[in-house]
Formats: sequence, structure tokens, C-alpha cells
Amino acid sequence: MEKRCRIFQVVGYKNAGKTTLMEQLIAVLRNEGMVVSCLKHHGHGGAPTGNTDSDRFLLAGANGSSVEGDGVLKIVAKKREWTLVQLLQLQVLIDQPDVILVEGWKNAPYPKVVLLRDDSDQSLLELEHVQCAIDWGNNKRTRDFPVFGIDERQRYMSYMKKQILESGAYF
Repeated sequence: MEKRCRIFQVVGYKNAGKTTLMEQLIAVLRNEGMVVSCLKHHGHGGAPTGNTDSDRFLLAGANGSSVEGDGVLKIVAKKREWTLVQLLQLQVLIDQPDVILVEGWKNAPYPKVVLLRDDSDQSLLELEHVQCAIDWGNNKRTRDFPVFGIDERQRYMSYMKKQILESGAYF
């Protein structure tokens, strides 16, 4: 029987705290005995080089970590373009994780947390499959999902852990 793994996304614009949140989620999920793998979209243009956030995920305890940008997958493998589904399949094959945390790919159809730096990021609240949002300005917006202030770490980590463990999407 093929192993199924959970998928959970962390999305937001540059310098919103996505990588730090991923590191925190890795620790929480590993504490639950889960094998965690990470996949990051290098959205800043060009191919990933040097020390990357994917290295930070490994240091935080992820069993596997990959970064993709401009068609280059840092594992290292190269092709014209990588789809998120292809990358998820590869990550499952390599690590056989219980959960894959995905940083980026805002429009992918998986449950996600949205990080909001300021009011200019509000359009992210309209993405599909948003489970919760974390707001740096602590603005409590009315939504069909909880919006936490950045200082409410214990509350949002508990909420996300529950979403991943109990109602996460599977791949």
C-alpha cells in the first residue's frame, strides 16, 4: 500500500516570516513523532544558490528539504520547469514523510496559513484553502478562518498542528 502524506502550505510575501514559521512547524510536528519534509519555492528570481532556507529546514529537523526556482531543483536536478505535483511526488519518493510543509505556490489547492505583514497583503486573504492567517499588525479581520496576531504564537501553532494532524490534505 502506498503511503499517503499530509500537505500544508505557508504563504506570504517576502520577509513575512515564512521560513521562521516553517522551522517552528517542523519542531512541533517532529515532537508529535512525524517525519517532516519541506519544499520551498524560490520566488525571488533565478535559480537557488549557496546557503538557502532549505538548509535552515534541515537544521530545524526536517528529514528532507528541497528548493525550486527558475526550473532548478536543488537536490540537484534540472529540467525546463517543475510543477508542484512533480515536486511533491519526488519528495514523497525520497523521504516518505508523514507531512510535507510547502513554502510558496500561493495558488496551489492545499490547506495553507497566510502571513500578513501589512494592509497591502490583504489580497492573500482571498486565496483558496486558507486555514488561518497570522497578522504582523494584529488586525483582527473578520473571516471564515481565524486571524492571529504575530504575538499569539502558542495559539496559532496549536491551531495549525490540529489542522495538519486532523484535517490536512493528503497527497
